[in-house]
Amino acid sequence: MSYDLYFKSRNSGSKIGASDFAGHLRQRKNFTVSDKQAVYQNEVTGVYFVFDLNGAENEEQPSLLPVSFNLNYYRPHIFGLEAEIEVKLFVKKFDLLVSDPQTDGMGEGEYSTEKFLSGWNKGNEFGYRAILQQHPDTSPSTLSTAQIESCWRWNHAQPGLQQQLGDNVFVPRFMFLLREGKVLTTVVWPDGIPSAIPGADVVLIPRKTVLPKKFFRSPEDQVIASWSEVAPIVEQFPLEQGAVPYRLMRYTEIPSSVLAQLRSFTPTKEKPTGISVDKILNAELVAKSKPQ
Repeated sequence: MSYDLYFKSRNSGSKIGASDFAGHLRQRKNFTVSDKQAVYQNEVTGVYFVFDLNGAENEEQPSLLPVSFNLNYYRPHIFGLEAEIEVKLFVKKFDLLVSDPQTDGMGEGEYSTEKFLSGWNKGNEFGYRAILQQHPDTSPSTLSTAQIESCWRWNHAQPGLQQQLGDNVFVPRFMFLLREGKVLTTVVWPDGIPSAIPGADVVLIPRKTVLPKKFFRSPEDQVIASWSEVAPIVEQFPLEQGAVPYRLMRYTEIPSSVLAQLRSFTPTKEKPTGISVDKILNAELVAKSKPQ
């Protein structure tokens, strides 16, 4: 099950081939382009989708251009938010019309951001319902829609914020851990280095240089700290506004108070279990879609 979108030239006499589309997509970030497909995969956000490239004319509908868009259902809603950015740019670049077969979609004609997202969200909800009613014992991993979108907005903006703050400040991305069946939002703060830290359920702190040396050697371990444990440290620093509010911890040398608090944490032997964002579903949609 997927959201599928097709494209038409606004000018019937205009000849746009698959090679033209491929050339544009090769210039966009996160695309891997072959003769037949342009696969979008954002390693920071975890979002992926596909433009299919076909040099042959569509025999059933010759008015359609040799390219189509495909986005799988049964995904967190942010897949549609990120895909829409690229689809809109694609349509604008080539001045295209769309052919949208989805119920309550755009139909035939002008592209619309609102109708794209409406069609995607309705189709995605149908996908949730179809799968969860067919497999009622399934218990997918979930987060609230607000949590999913907040983490996505931070991750989507993370490369830009990293460039803005420079190499002397680390900007982590949100990751997700599974603990006792619950999804936890997670960021990494390595060795107490200067960082921009958004609020998360837990903070992973790999420690090496912050630990006292033993017999001239630096021990290594890892801490999994709850936000309530980390808050007294990070809340000493300014709260900045970005895609998500964050604490900007900028210093040339770790303050002694921060160093002492980092050393006071108890290390863990737990091996964290990660989960990819495409496996984390919207809690509200899951509750709505499961058979009562």
